[in-house]
Amino acid sequence: MKLKNIRRLWISALAALVLWLLWQAIVPLGSITYKSDLADNNYFIGKLSPSERVEQINNRPTIIGEPVYFSFFTPRPFRTAKLTMRFSGTAPLVEIGLRRDKTVWSYEMKPLYSALLEKIKADENTIIQNDVFLWQKNRRYETIEDFLKTPPPFNSVAVYRHPLPFAFSLSGSARQGATKEQSLGLRGAYQFYTYSDGNSLAFDFNVIDRNENSDPDPIEVIIYRGADRVFAQSFDDSVAKSERRLSIATPPLPAGVYRLELKANDDIVTTKLRTAQSKIAFSGRLWLVDAARENIILYGDGSRYSAQTLNPSSLQTIMIDDQAFAISETYEQFSLSIPNSERRLKRTVLPKGDLIIASDGLWSFTAEQFFNPTVRSMPPVSTVAELGVDYLVAKYEPVEILADGSFEQSMEFDLRGAYREKGKYSFMISAPNAALSKEPLNIKEIKIEVLEPDIYDYVRRYFERN
Repeated sequence: MKLKNIRRLWISALAALVLWLLWQAIVPLGSITYKSDLADNNYFIGKLSPSERVEQINNRPTIIGEPVYFSFFTPRPFRTAKLTMRFSGTAPLVEIGLRRDKTVWSYEMKPLYSALLEKIKADENTIIQNDVFLWQKNRRYETIEDFLKTPPPFNSVAVYRHPLPFAFSLSGSARQGATKEQSLGLRGAYQFYTYSDGNSLAFDFNVIDRNENSDPDPIEVIIYRGADRVFAQSFDDSVAKSERRLSIATPPLPAGVYRLELKANDDIVTTKLRTAQSKIAFSGRLWLVDAARENIILYGDGSRYSAQTLNPSSLQTIMIDDQAFAISETYEQFSLSIPNSERRLKRTVLPKGDLIIASDGLWSFTAEQFFNPTVRSMPPVSTVAELGVDYLVAKYEPVEILADGSFEQSMEFDLRGAYREKGKYSFMISAPNAALSKEPLNIKEIKIEVLEPDIYDYVRRYFERN
């Protein structure tokens, strides 16, 4: 009788465990919270990686390089994730991003901590309305509305996650006399700004598919005016390794600045670009893939640079005007800062190709092509002296300071349309110059609450689709 009771107890405990696991997997009420300290293995929230950018200090993961990544497993899709992180230490700027695209590894970034904005939130020259900051070197405006009505010159302003309605007008012609061809040698995705004087925008891209993996390699070209998509054209995968030409032409467009984005994975190399547009300025990362190419010249107005190479034969010293920028190891991202408050145009010489380079400014392959129609972004700095502008406009929610002196910050991500593979979402933590901070960035806990739909709504929509 006693053995029978023990057996029943074990069966009941096993059944309870199974029911608990099913509840965790199904989440019938549409909401559940997962926690992790990111130090130990967790079925739902993965550890920070790569390991060489993370160090265990006091049994807590500490970020010593960037970016770092972690995965988040959910048993089924959800609409929203509320992410809360508790951390200590600081870096000039820390952001967390959700990967939204499989092809180009694009992340939707949101602020976790800004040393500069935390410092100026109590400054007498700072106005805060609905989490929008307006800092002024010399107070001229009493409200953010006044600033927007009569804004200062756009080159005296920096912004952070808050668009400003500055109108840019190009002096000179937006078109050159004839169509010209430019050698690019760019691998994967990229984007550039151009200007229309009211005519059509037309471009020819010569591309090669390296076919180094078996995945499909589609290409999509999208043109934006501000945040609005005004043109898009897709091109199917090509199994041939031979060069082919992709051509696009828009209808006549209103005069103004446009941003073209070519979305492709790293199997695709754009060898040449043909266009009659006189202004072409690239933003973000450029992978200049041709290892045999020498003395590549770029013109840009950035002040903060990063570069890396995966190829031992491409280790080199880049010259940015008279400033040396050494890339001395493979698979390591190197950084350089140059004081440049006036956005001065600088000549960059890369002795060798097969290098990934980025800056906080724009790039052109000739000085004549260069222009910069963008308001500069707030750099990852800690003081206004490093800012180099007279005004800063930012959308930012200050951190909560806990009783033990650590910080806590929360943010929401829309999971719909986010990249999810084998049930896992991918997140990135970006913390430039974290390793140089006096107090290293130490992650104490991460909590993710997923919301909606409940299982009944999920099942109903599934049968509606099928």
